[in-house]
Parts: sequence; C-alpha cells; structure tokens
Amino acid sequence: MITDGLVYRLLEAGLLQPGIFEKDADALWHWRLDMLPSYPELLAMVSASITEMIQDMPIDRLVCSPAALPLGILVSAETQLPLVYSRGQGETPVYDLVGAYDIGHPACLLVYKTSEPDIESIIRSGQSVGLNVLSVMALVDDALPSLTVPLHSILHSSDIEGVLRTTFKNGGI
Repeated sequence: MITDGLVYRLLEAGLLQPGIFEKDADALWHWRLDMLPSYPELLAMVSASITEMIQDMPIDRLVCSPAALPLGILVSAETQLPLVYSRGQGETPVYDLVGAYDIGHPACLLVYKTSEPDIESIIRSGQSVGLNVLSVMALVDDALPSLTVPLHSILHSSDIEGVLRTTFKNGGI
C-alpha cells in the first residue's frame, strides 16, 4: 500500500517524528516537511501521488501555500499546469499571489498539512483576484479545518497512527 510505504519513508527520513514535543505537546508526532526537498525521491513520490489524485479535477491552475512551494513547483512541472503561489507575507492578494492568472481560472490549492494556518486566507485571496479555488490537496490531514471547498489528502491521521503502532510494536524502524 503506497500510504504505508510513504509513512515508513517519511519516518526513516526523520520528516515524521513520533513522540511528544514541547512545540506541540498535544500531538503524538511532529512533522519536518520543510525538509522534504532534501529528499528528492520522497518529494517525487508525494508529487506523483498528488498528480494522480488531481488529474481528473476540472482545474487549469495550481495554487500553493508558502510552505508547499517546492512541492507546487514539481507538481506544476509534472502536470504542466501553471502555478500561482502565496508569498505568505500578509500583503494584499494582488501582491501576495505570484504567478500568471486572470479572472475565471479553476484551481486546486496544494498544502503540506491541513493544519497550515493560512489555507482559508489563500482561498479567499485567490477568489478576490479571480482564481476559483475548487479544492485543497494536502499531503497530510493532521487537522480537520472547516473549509469552504472540498479537502483531499494522501495521508490521513488514522494511516499514520496505524503505521506507528505497528512499527513500534515490532521494535521500531
């Protein structure tokens, strides 16, 4: 199963770190997805999964959060869909959203995690400049935000919990 394999690979690379951390004491694991570009094979695996999941979506643009920019560039190259990205600096949408677009483009927003704080803000910003964000595609659904569009993800919290239980029950990775 690709989901389990991906979770194991993220664990081995240290991008998924089980345990309780001071930064997020309520979580049973910590993500270091900012380091995903340091593992090109993993980045390609994630990009291929996302590319497969969005191929039938009626979109002609990709939008990505500042954190997911490396992933957005790769998915854009694979799909040949133009990429618009948020600079994440709190500017007005016309300055925050960088890329070629005009009114009426259906788009998908790419993020690493559903707990990223600016998802709904990017959706609203896109809509205010004519990007019709139809859905959000995440690597991980580590939170269930209330969004105005459908949410899709590669990994679900239950997948991660299952792999962690099996892995550490059998003596670790």
